[in-house]
Amino acid sequence: MGKRNNWSRGELVVCLAMYSTLSSRDRRVPPKWILEHLAKRIGRSTGSISLRFANFNSVDPTFTSQGLVGMTGGGAHVQKIWNEFSNNEGELLVPLLVRELVDLIEFQPLGE
Repeated sequence: MGKRNNWSRGELVVCLAMYSTLSSRDRRVPPKWILEHLAKRIGRSTGSISLRFANFNSVDPTFTSQGLVGMTGGGAHVQKIWNEFSNNEGELLVPLLVRELVDLIEFQPLGE
């Protein structure tokens, strides 16, 4: 088994930002081109990106309120990022997420 490569905060923010732009259907089954684009951008496999989206599904109230269940193995770090960029109802606050993305792009490499 290879070395485990934990996700950085920046990688999680980028994935959550892309996730927030998708329709409910695409959040459940992300389009291949999105997975490929994100994988190339942050240096992860498309499978890894797809699994991370499934982790976000497990904490997304618009997903879970439909009786759907995402992949719960994402742990506390997925919930923490979701909570940081959502309101009390669990809805994502996209402007706050965009602001964070701008800071990430200007001040640090995303893979670190």
